[in-house]
Amino acid sequence: MTVRELLAEDALHLQLVVLGNSVNLERSIYWVHITEVVDSTEFCEPGEILLTIGLDMPQIEDHSAQAVANADPQEMARFNRMCDAFVTGMVDAGVLACGFGVGMRHPTVPRALIEAASRHGLPLFEIPIETTFQDISRTVSQSIADEGHCFLRDSYSLQRTFIAAAKSPDPIHATVIDVADSIGGWAAFVTPAGEVWDVSHSGARGMARTVALTYRALHQLGDDNLAPSHASVFDHEGSLCCAAELHDASQRPLGLMLGVAPEQGTDEMAVRTAVMNAADVLSVTVAQAMLRQIQLRSLRATVMRGMANGLGRGLSDVAAELWGPLPHAPVAVLCVDGEAEDLTRLYEAQALSAGLDGIEGIGGISRISGMADPRSDPSDATMARTPQATQGPQVAQRPDDGSVLFGDFDNKLWFLVSQNEGAGLRERIKAAAQRLGIQRCGIGMATATSWETLRSAYAEARLDLQMSAMPLSAGGPGGGAIADLDIMHLIAPRVAESFCQAFLRPLLEDGHGATGTTRHTLLRTASSFVISSFNITTTAQRLGVHRHTVENRLARIEQLLGVDLANAHDLMRLYLAIEEYTRSHPDSPAA
Repeated sequence: MTVRELLAEDALHLQLVVLGNSVNLERSIYWVHITEVVDSTEFCEPGEILLTIGLDMPQIEDHSAQAVANADPQEMARFNRMCDAFVTGMVDAGVLACGFGVGMRHPTVPRALIEAASRHGLPLFEIPIETTFQDISRTVSQSIADEGHCFLRDSYSLQRTFIAAAKSPDPIHATVIDVADSIGGWAAFVTPAGEVWDVSHSGARGMARTVALTYRALHQLGDDNLAPSHASVFDHEGSLCCAAELHDASQRPLGLMLGVAPEQGTDEMAVRTAVMNAADVLSVTVAQAMLRQIQLRSLRATVMRGMANGLGRGLSDVAAELWGPLPHAPVAVLCVDGEAEDLTRLYEAQALSAGLDGIEGIGGISRISGMADPRSDPSDATMARTPQATQGPQVAQRPDDGSVLFGDFDNKLWFLVSQNEGAGLRERIKAAAQRLGIQRCGIGMATATSWETLRSAYAEARLDLQMSAMPLSAGGPGGGAIADLDIMHLIAPRVAESFCQAFLRPLLEDGHGATGTTRHTLLRTASSFVISSFNITTTAQRLGVHRHTVENRLARIEQLLGVDLANAHDLMRLYLAIEEYTRSHPDSPAA
């Protein structure tokens, strides 16, 4: 109940004597305080109305102007100071209005009190003798009870509305719109980094950024009235602003929900309730969605790593669940290098573009499919996959003949797409990196003729990436040179693996005239010989045996492998086979 609504109650017969600050008449009454203590400031609270019969004030039988003029000047001066202090104390305490009961001690409202109320802008009303203070208290109490019931009902209704919004395909946007509708103003969602991620009214985007900065500044100044994780209300340029932080279960910030409405005629509690309920619901929704994305990203990385290790065909069913139909062979493999944070942004842009995930995190918060990225140019629609797709920094469209497979491992971001889409995908990755402001983004590409040859294509894409950043000779940018590449980089992994298995078969398999123990010893000796740069003395020292023992073992190796280790060509073949074996069997004692 507002002060104006209380004065309009016919049964109370209240009469406004001093209008005072008209804004107070429109504010809701927090409580009714009855006092006969003139200095009652410490007992008053903001939002109350104060009722008194002036028991502690001097009694003047005749309040006419003539009687006041004939009164003792010192007594009148003391009375005026008393009334002025009484009114000043109420105004300072945030009292909305004062009701003065007449007919018991004072026949009318004292003139000095009327003048003080007029000077300080405090609404003052007269209470006739037939109206008791209990009547006024009962009326206000009943109104507060009714409003409390309505408040609870409206609060539950808001919760249901926000829960429904959180279940929609675009939960943040739906919730922002519902908050704006419920408070009669506008609303926005701001990332922990301060970006306005979504706003109910496009014209309010700049204002949302300013309000968010104001909220941060108030917290940094240590304003005791503003508490993180609760709805904080403050004034800004004639608007009532409410901000509530979103946190996950570990109290990590997920974002900031803002609700802003005109200060005049707005119920602060209604705004606070709407923003807080929206933040509570979204905290759960966003945190759960982010956890799902972390799990999805980890699973994609695992499957992508498996494909790099030659398990492409065996993982096809899992891949189809993660990305959709597989690209048709031949398959282009793209390897993207850059800063870890930049690769994460590209990964999320691709997930958003592909429409595979409901929510993707960018900048530390959840990103909703279908919502425009605030860092993108809304006019750039060249990447849009469907009319509903976001206009943000997308990477690739879904080709007609299969999905774009993507995932990150070994500090690289990998893409698999049909060969005819490879070049176009590389250009779209470059364009997305440019829109996201990514400075360093290297891309290597190779082609696999079938899913069984993916392993080789991964290595070739990595090599292509490495070569694209290297000059032909030393001294160029980056510090490396193509001429400095390791010899193993020049051999396709599939070829190296097949050659290793064929060349070392007598040392790896039974049936070639050597027992298992002997084969193990000879394989270890061959590995040490290569590591020691073909030096017999160093090999003997490494193995802890006499050099003659090494010479005898090398002769046996020559016999089993059918090579001449005095021949440079055969030495090179042994080197390549041992290097590949060591790479592919890092846990072997011979490695």
